[in-house]
Amino acid sequence: GELDGTTRLFRDGDLLTADEIAQVEDQNGDTYKGSGSVLFTQPLGHTDALQLRAEARQTGEDQTREVFDTLGGGRALIDSLSTAFDRTSRYAVGGLTYRRNREPLALSAGVKLQLADLGGMLGGVETDIGNQYVRVLPSATISYAISDSRNVEFRYETSTREPTLRELQPVPDTRDPLRVYVGNPDLAPAYTHSLHARYLSFDAFTSTNLFGFVRAGYSPT
Repeated sequence: GELDGTTRLFRDGDLLTADEIAQVEDQNGDTYKGSGSVLFTQPLGHTDALQLRAEARQTGEDQTREVFDTLGGGRALIDSLSTAFDRTSRYAVGGLTYRRNREPLALSAGVKLQLADLGGMLGGVETDIGNQYVRVLPSATISYAISDSRNVEFRYETSTREPTLRELQPVPDTRDPLRVYVGNPDLAPAYTHSLHARYLSFDAFTSTNLFGFVRAGYSPT
């Protein structure tokens, strides 16, 4: 991509400075993903069940970014803004969930244990990216049928989100000169609590459908 701009600083209507930027950015990257999972369900009578789940996944990313200064018609590499970055994310997850379905009430409660191994290289130099993490991810769902045409559900879950390559790279991103962004290679995956509430009503005689949904989330810092 190309970036051309002029930043002017004024005081009391008088021009103090004027900085011109003319840059060309070449960015290339590849991403690969692989995953597999196994699910085992053990019935406990007619209405209850116990589920065991195991999952493994791996994501690899590499990105090369070269920024050139083109002021004056030339093309000079800007080392301070150019970078090469690789990272690999490995996750292993094991979980246990209990389910019960006895009308008008259905519920489930479970917990997963997530092991994360994050590693990366910046410019050919080995760099730790969060290292290894262990997360406990509980979840629960309650669904109640008020009648044949009305249902209410509450769901609580937890999840993680790993940082993006842009968030990890400690190299200035100057695409917006007034808001220069610099990543942090020590960022850890974000941990989020989510609560969902849903209400559904359907009138078959009038074909009226009423749906309500509320979601709240919280990520500790």
